[in-house]
Amino acid sequence: MALLSIAQRLKQDGIFAVTLRNGPAGLGTHIFPTDAIKTVTLARQYGLGILLHRQRQASMMADKKNVSWSKLVFQKQG
Repeated sequence: MALLSIAQRLKQDGIFAVTLRNGPAGLGTHIFPTDAIKTVTLARQYGLGILLHRQRQASMMADKKNVSWSKLVFQKQG
């Protein structure tokens, strides 16, 4: 639902960027699983084209070796 809401609010040719965290939760925290491929597929259904798709980007924090990031940039299509 959030992606649909963002797509509806973007102006024509508007750009939206998001990073998705992948990996285990930290001690005492909870995370929800993410899937970059599913996010891209859903975004396309809502009229967003993909400009950048980088997966498995290493965390810059030394104590987060099991954490990686997916970086996505979308643009609203006409």
